[in-house]
Amino acid sequence: SPSPEILVVLALILTLVLATMAIGTEYALAALLVTAPIGLEQITHNERSLLPAFGGFALSSFRLGALLAAVLGLIALKGLPRRLTTPEWVYLFLIGWLALMLAVSPNLMEGVRFTAKVAALPAAWIGFEWMIRRFGTRSVWALLRAALIGTIAVDVALYAAGLQIHVTPFSPERFGGIAGSPASGALSLGLLALVALYRWFKWREWSSLVLYMAAWVFVFLSLTRIALAAFFVASCVLAALMGRRQQ
Repeated sequence: SPSPEILVVLALILTLVLATMAIGTEYALAALLVTAPIGLEQITHNERSLLPAFGGFALSSFRLGALLAAVLGLIALKGLPRRLTTPEWVYLFLIGWLALMLAVSPNLMEGVRFTAKVAALPAAWIGFEWMIRRFGTRSVWALLRAALIGTIAVDVALYAAGLQIHVTPFSPERFGGIAGSPASGALSLGLLALVALYRWFKWREWSSLVLYMAAWVFVFLSLTRIALAAFFVASCVLAALMGRRQQ
């Protein structure tokens, strides 16, 4: 049907913006943080079936858009939390260059998706600094810990039930985890597990060490080479940054 999809999109965005401003943008960021490991693609079977008139969007696209909108709204209302460093300015210049190149992109929507993914890193970096100021360091640590515990608990349940097991004729069984995809699930869990490793190095919390080791189990079950390599290298780099393994 020739429905005015752009009006539906604008109405949805306006509703979300008003709701976010009413409850506080930092609360929206907190919700995004805790739900970040949860995969949405399996709901639409990894298809970009939403708003096909605009090139098609997946559910994760809207979560990414919500993150960018929340951070831009925070900056517009409160400004930057601090002065940006030179590497951050260089990264923002890269995003600006990618945005300019959209004018000559052979596929505009693919270019927009890629640019949004690149912009998500500094957006989260800057936005969560405001969240730390709002809730305090201990509260944000608790949110990160809750996200890690929740992810591991769901992964245990999924694996025990035999769900999210990916089998193909040419490869062994791979566990997708809470995100549904073996690669994204393992990377999300590995990133959260670095929080536990940091707390073990910093405060010698045995519970954090247990959570970190538990994460390794499901990262390995994913049989994803990039996730295994990234988790191992990131753990070594974190140990070096913490002064544990300077060599």
